[in-house]
This record gives sequence, structure tokens and C-alpha cells, in this order.
Amino acid sequence: MFGSVEYLEQLGDWIAEWGKAFWKELPAGRKTAATATLIGVLAAAILMWRWICALTCSVLGTAMIFSGMTLLLLSKGPQAVAYITDKMPYLGTAVAVMAVLGTLLNRWLCPAKVKTDKTQSPQPVHGDKK
Repeated sequence: MFGSVEYLEQLGDWIAEWGKAFWKELPAGRKTAATATLIGVLAAAILMWRWICALTCSVLGTAMIFSGMTLLLLSKGPQAVAYITDKMPYLGTAVAVMAVLGTLLNRWLCPAKVKTDKTQSPQPVHGDKK
């Protein structure tokens, strides 16, 4: 158990060094593109967090459905692998459509709560005489 902590520390150090070396070798144009993408994703995550959550749930659900379907098809035998590879463009399109429709359905079924203005005067209770 104590060796695993040291192993994880060494692995973390190796990953950090690899990341630094990779960033150093990366061309300037790709660094700019990576930074712009990072800023765009962070801005989208802050400004449109409900959409990002809906997309994440949709993609995870789609991945689980297709993983299960693939495992079920693979249980039919090796001839199913050739069938899957022939139908790969259709499956990719189906995955994309399922993810988009799942995102839209999530946002339609789970709308944002309407915030009430608390500065308004309270409504009279039934039975009050005013």
C-alpha cells in the first residue's frame, strides 16, 4: 500500500514533465489554438453551464447505449465485427444525432427556474381585510 503512494507521486511527476516537454515542442500556432480553445470552453462552461451539463449527460448516455449495443452484437460472433466496420459512417451519424437530440430534450424537459422578484410587496393572505 505504501509503494502505491510513491508510485502515484512518480507517475504525477512524469506526467508533469511530459506535459512541459510537449508544450515546449508544440508550434506557436497550435499553442495559440489550444489556448483559444481552452478559453472558449471555460467561457462556455461559465456562461452556458446548463447546456454543457445537458450535452455531457447526453453524450454519456449515448456512449452507454452504443457500448451495450456493441457488446451485444459482438456476442453474436466474429462476423458481426465486419458488419460493424462496414456501417461505421452510419453509426457515427447516429451517435451525433442522438447526442444532439438528447441535449435538446434535456433542456426542453428541464428548463431553468424562473427567479421571482423579492422586492415586491407580499400578496395578501386569503381572509385579510385591506
